[in-house]
Amino acid sequence: MILSSLTLGALLACQSPGSEQTDGERFAMAADAGSSAPEALKGCQGMAELESRGDCLSLALSTHKVSSRAECELIESERWSGECYFLLAESQREEDLTQATSTCSLSSYARECMEHLIRSEASIALEKSPMELQERVAILEGSPVATDAGVIFWQEWATLRVAADLMVTRSDCSPLDDKESCIVGMKRARKKLVRDAGLENRCEAFAEGRALLVLSDGRAVLNTGVPASVGNGVCPK
Repeated sequence: MILSSLTLGALLACQSPGSEQTDGERFAMAADAGSSAPEALKGCQGMAELESRGDCLSLALSTHKVSSRAECELIESERWSGECYFLLAESQREEDLTQATSTCSLSSYARECMEHLIRSEASIALEKSPMELQERVAILEGSPVATDAGVIFWQEWATLRVAADLMVTRSDCSPLDDKESCIVGMKRARKKLVRDAGLENRCEAFAEGRALLVLSDGRAVLNTGVPASVGNGVCPK
């Protein structure tokens, strides 16, 4: 939420000449991107009324980029410190995935934080092969709050690849150190795709030669690179 200049001016007008910050000043600092994150968070934390404090912390976290765990430690509320660690992990992911997964474990939304990291990783890796990705997937799998991280990653990766008309083959899992997670993830992706796609759409994709879903023994499956025939009574020839 970004406050308008009129609203911000009104909050600033609430200031008193004393040294103690008013709630208006605290809200104004939370809304001011020019102030530092620690200043804004400390200010919000000093508010006596819990609901107002939560609103202030929400505003501060949406306005300022948190850059360290120490900043999240300034927040006493489990809910808002959890949100702070979530946002911090998200900002750490690209440069230091190990640090990001560790930060997620500190959040009261640890599982949600890890699933967000996993899906973010999958979404930017569509052009890469499983072999190129396994090192980062192994880091995700090291999280104690998401021991199924590998399965979630490969399911998301396969689903997004299919949506982008890119080939997905279960044989890609073969050279991986943790091939089992890859295979399970692929199977889950296939199951969801088959469930979500109507028969008409699957037949249309197959007829156009797209490398999405193919028919094998009358069932729609992820394309494994093996030619399949539509002459089985399921799709029109």
